[in-house]
Amino acid sequence: MHALRRTPPSEAAPYADGPPVLRILYAFCQTTDRGQVAIILLGGDKTTLGNNWYPANVAEAEARLDQYVRHHTDTKPIIKRGNL
Repeated sequence: MHALRRTPPSEAAPYADGPPVLRILYAFCQTTDRGQVAIILLGGDKTTLGNNWYPANVAEAEARLDQYVRHHTDTKPIIKRGNL
C-alpha cells in the first residue's frame, strides 16, 4: 500500500478544514492481464478521531488487500515506500 504523504492544498485538492474529513485508502496492484489497477479498500470520516483514525483503518485496509490478493491470484500489490 502506498505510504501516506502530505501535499499542499490546491484547487483540485483543497485543504479539509471541516466536517466531514473523508479519507479513502487504496492500493495499486499489477495484474497479468489488465496491467496496473487501483483497488479501493476502505473509506471513512476522520472528523471525530483525527489522526487516530489511521492505525485501525490502515490495518483493516491491509487485511482487505491481503484477502483480495489471495482471491485474485493474478494480482500482486505494487509496493512503494516514502514519497514515491
